[in-house]
Amino acid sequence: MVKELMQQIEYPKLKQSSAPEIKIVLSFAVETDGSVNDIKVLRGAEGAPEFDQAAVAALKKLKKFNPALKGGVPVKSELTLPVIFVMER
Repeated sequence: MVKELMQQIEYPKLKQSSAPEIKIVLSFAVETDGSVNDIKVLRGAEGAPEFDQAAVAALKKLKKFNPALKGGVPVKSELTLPVIFVMER
């Protein structure tokens, strides 16, 4: 999942960044059919919302997940995912 997500991310253009990396934390639900829903930014890039938007957009582009199973039956699950943007110097 992480490899696929990283392939989907488009780095926003930034004028300057003193930080070597920007960390975004997303939460989302995986529905019983494997679709992603209820995406929320738990920790965003302060002063650079374009990074939050890029992380959410990349997550939305992923193919369906395999849903969690309980007793062999698909169930909705909640996940938290850190997304780290490494800045070039």
